[in-house]
Amino acid sequence: VRLIVAAILPPRSHAVDDIVQETYLLAWRKLAGIRGGDDALAWFAAIARNLALNERRRHMRELRCRSPAEADIIERLAG
Repeated sequence: VRLIVAAILPPRSHAVDDIVQETYLLAWRKLAGIRGGDDALAWFAAIARNLALNERRRHMRELRCRSPAEADIIERLAG
């Protein structure tokens, strides 16, 4: 799960651990909804992927709200 999330988020993102934890919590809450014939690993990976993509979108929106110079500095520090 951590590898999936880390591959999607910006390098050295502090959100990786938070997203991994959120993945486990969401999967636990939705566990009753998985059907017997479903591929549980694919389902779990999809949860991680979707949460990481949502976080990346949020991060990009946050950067767009900043001035170009400020966003450039933040991106250089992050990766």
